[in-house]
Amino acid sequence: MTDNARIARMKQKAWSMLDAKRPDEALAAFKECIELEPNNLNHQIEYGVALYKLGHLDECLSVLDAILAKEPNHILALNNKARILIDRDKPTEALALYRQILNTDPKHTRTWIKAAQLMASLQRFDKADGCIQEALAVTPDDPELWRERAIIARNAKKLEDALQYIDNALDKKSNDFSSKTERANILAALGKFNDAIDAYKLALHIKSDDHDVKVSLGFAYLAVNNPKDALDAFEAVMKEPTQKNNPKVWDGRGLAFIAIGETARGLVNR
Repeated sequence: MTDNARIARMKQKAWSMLDAKRPDEALAAFKECIELEPNNLNHQIEYGVALYKLGHLDECLSVLDAILAKEPNHILALNNKARILIDRDKPTEALALYRQILNTDPKHTRTWIKAAQLMASLQRFDKADGCIQEALAVTPDDPELWRERAIIARNAKKLEDALQYIDNALDKKSNDFSSKTERANILAALGKFNDAIDAYKLALHIKSDDHDVKVSLGFAYLAVNNPKDALDAFEAVMKEPTQKNNPKVWDGRGLAFIAIGETARGLVNR
């Protein structure tokens, strides 16, 4: 058996063992791949990913640092290290790594999104929007970038801007579920609840089993004093076994009962 064939077999075994919850055998198989091709950094990246999935973050960082010592601008290693730093509540250090990636490859638009999300989590919305603008300068027709810009603007309470950005996203990709949902969220934030109801329904035409959208639809119905349809929306979600303990559903259901006039039932549900 050639080394390439052996490596392919060991790699397949490694992931299979990981899926089968047999971590020691999985890590041993990854290590064997590294021993067979010590200069192939992709094997080391996959070993690091396995360590991350197993929760061995210190060991994963050591692997990534070893890769970066050999290749300081290795994009996968930088991305994975940034993810660990975010997990450890070190956003400033993670952002420095994202900047390093973008200095290496300005067209790496997914990294711009990660950097923007990180800045938004720090409530630095102007900086977050700046990251998205940098990416749009490279790929102006990317609907995901426009949707992300809309989300940032909504969270920054710049709702009219958010609506413009999400419409741009839908111009690029008209039947995108996430963008249609975000448009409904923005309309609800603007207090345009009847329009939001229509928008949530359009999103559900694409993905009829989405619980979050159904719950949002229920609350939009409550906002326009339509508790009957609100109750129907919440009841539809409660039929799903995984949603029986969803506190938002119980809260909305309780409010709907109270609005209908069944106060006792409503208080029990809340």
